[in-house]
Amino acid sequence: MTQLIRDMARIVGEAHLRERMVRPLRGLRVAPFYGCHIQRPATVHENDAAGEAPALDRLCRLLGAEVVEYQGADKCCGFHVVSTDERIAVHMGGSHLANAKAESAQCVVTPCPLCHTVFDAYQPSMESELKQKFQVPVLHVSQLVGLAMGLAPEKLALSRHVVGCKGVLDHLAA
Repeated sequence: MTQLIRDMARIVGEAHLRERMVRPLRGLRVAPFYGCHIQRPATVHENDAAGEAPALDRLCRLLGAEVVEYQGADKCCGFHVVSTDERIAVHMGGSHLANAKAESAQCVVTPCPLCHTVFDAYQPSMESELKQKFQVPVLHVSQLVGLAMGLAPEKLALSRHVVGCKGVLDHLAA
C-alpha cells in the first residue's frame, strides 16, 4: 500500500496530478494516518529516501493540503482487537483521533480500509468512552484525491460516512 501511494505521483505523474486538480485542498488541515500494516514489511517502508517525508504526507501536500503531524500516526488503529475487546480498540483509535484533533486537524486520511472503518464507524464510541467530542471526518486516500480532482461528494460516497464530511466540504467550497 505504501508503495502504491509512493508510486502514484510517479506513475500518474506529479504534473499530471496537478494538471487534473480542479479543487486544490488549500489550507485543509489533514492528519495522515499510516497505521501499522502499511509500513510493514520494513523492506518496503525503507524505500523512502533518508530525510524524505513519508509518501502519504507528500501526496497530501501535492494536493494542496496542510499536513498535520501528531503522535500515533504510525501506530495500530485497533481494528484487529475490535472483535476481541472493543473497549481496547476504542481506546487505541480514540487516542490517535484525540491527538490529531489537538493539533487542529480538520480530517484524517488513511489508505487503509480497516483504519478507515475503525476511525469512522467507531468514532461515536470513542467519543463516549473517552468523554471527548472529536467529529473528525475520516477519508480514504482515494476520496481525498477524488475531492482534489473535482469529483462530486456523492460519487465519492461521502454521505455514507458515520462522521459527516460537511466541514471538509465547506472548507473546500470557501
